Amino acid sequence: MKHAERFAANLHPQVVAALLALLCFSAYWPVRNFDFVNLDDDLYVYENPHIREGLTLQSVRWAFSADLLFETDNADFWAPVTVLSRLLDVSLFGLWPGGHHLMNVLLHALNTALLFLVLWRLTQARWRSVFVAALFAIHPIHVESVAWVTERKDVLAALFWMLTLHAYLSFCRSPRPSRYALVVVSFALGLMAKPILVTLPAVLLLLDAWPLERLAVQRLKEAQERRQLGRLILEKTPLLILSLASASVTMVSAGRGGSVRSLETVSVTARVCNTGIGYMLYLGNLLWPSDLAVYYPLPNAGVSVVGVAAVIALVVATVLVGWCFFRLPFVTVGWFWFLGVLVPVIGIVQVGEQSMADRFAYLPAIGLYIGIAWTVDHLAGKHNAGGLKAGLVALSSACLVALFVRTTRQIRVWETSETLFRHAVSVTEGNYLAHMNLGVTLAEQGRYGEAVIHHRKAVAARPSYALAHLNLGMALRALDRTDEAIECYRQALVINPTLGTALLNLGAALAEQGERAEAQACFAEASRLAPMNPMPHVRLAFLFLDMGEGEKAQTAISRALERPLPTASAATNLGVALLRLGKTS
Repeated sequence: MKHAERFAANLHPQVVAALLALLCFSAYWPVRNFDFVNLDDDLYVYENPHIREGLTLQSVRWAFSADLLFETDNADFWAPVTVLSRLLDVSLFGLWPGGHHLMNVLLHALNTALLFLVLWRLTQARWRSVFVAALFAIHPIHVESVAWVTERKDVLAALFWMLTLHAYLSFCRSPRPSRYALVVVSFALGLMAKPILVTLPAVLLLLDAWPLERLAVQRLKEAQERRQLGRLILEKTPLLILSLASASVTMVSAGRGGSVRSLETVSVTARVCNTGIGYMLYLGNLLWPSDLAVYYPLPNAGVSVVGVAAVIALVVATVLVGWCFFRLPFVTVGWFWFLGVLVPVIGIVQVGEQSMADRFAYLPAIGLYIGIAWTVDHLAGKHNAGGLKAGLVALSSACLVALFVRTTRQIRVWETSETLFRHAVSVTEGNYLAHMNLGVTLAEQGRYGEAVIHHRKAVAARPSYALAHLNLGMALRALDRTDEAIECYRQALVINPTLGTALLNLGAALAEQGERAEAQACFAEASRLAPMNPMPHVRLAFLFLDMGEGEKAQTAISRALERPLPTASAATNLGVALLRLGKTS
């Protein structure tokens, strides 16, 4: 360890930061040849009609209003800074996936360099700061955040997290209004990249206790120190107000979109148990990263012995770690950083149906890395035996090498949609989303028989999931098994009567069977549910053309032209309808 410390001390901190950034590029360089994946990349990037425009006045206006002033499928929550970065990508690279991937890698490399620099500025402990940053750079659990184009919000929000920490450190050392303003601005931009930064004010308060030592926790019984705590909390009030505003906007957006699970769906006790299990799973994946997957289904077990045991273990560990603060403050701060930053995504407020996600650990994991690095150094300093120090250095180096190798393998999982979801179904059980998306991928390649197999597995794993029935129906229809497809569409609509795509596909299948009146009713209902969607009118145009009613077809096409085209396929279908009607423009 002494040799590593001496080596790091001989290098300028900016040089060390640059080397850590190069480490990121060396691990993630293969992503330049990777494709987009059909999990959210289509909605938020390559089939998003607003993003496809690149940077324009209209697209910038959309970036600041989507999911704030109106709900849209092309944005999962209000994140204008993230949307602007995607627009910039399209302006620079078009829809070349490699450019979008490399921008994620660049941001991850910057985050790694900034993490090292902020830890070095905070503690002057170069080797430990290098070790934490290296873990952050190459840990396999972070592959999802970097190799998935959709997760631009993770790496971009982390950039502003690091910049806020740097600005806060400058303010603490020389308090000035201009420096505090920089803290607020960088924090606000981070919230507009991803709301996960709502937890940052609490992390700043932790850093006030250690290593900044602006707060003497051991003297909190004294009135003077309690007043100091009050001043530190008051100091962060503007940040807390911004956090509250961001959380409110996000919850309204998520609730409006129907992704927040109610207490009737997931009870309070089930949430508590799932929270305990979730924390343990994150710990397990950080300490022993294996069987990482893009999606982990939420278990249906509810309250369980395992869940109760996990909660008890978590509480006991937290009490013990808190008790250790006076002797090992870095362990306490690191542990509470890990626990606290995970709170918004751990399942207390259940958004979506995943039990956990690797991407959620991107920022929380830093706390554990800090605790590990400083504990290893503490042990080496406590036991002066040279053999122990050499052993700890060798073990740390071996861990980094092993993580680097594991990360390069995990990165390859993200090469295509097929490799991604084949891996997910191989390392998880009952993963309905992975089976469904693998089925969609195979269907896009014309491998409909294989697609049907995976869609049936998705339906078996989650019979209440309407999209699984819908996609099974689409694959069956491609195999000319229209009667079976119609039954799938009907089942999807029983589960979710407002699923417009199911109505459109059911109408098209019924039209093939000669059930034109029922088909017309399906298209009319789809139009009622989504008045701005042109596709119901395009489908009606095809129906009227088949019936030889050109005037009605013309009316339907005119209505479709009054609405924005959501995808390239919608434009293609409209063009075919125009050609059939004898139009050229």
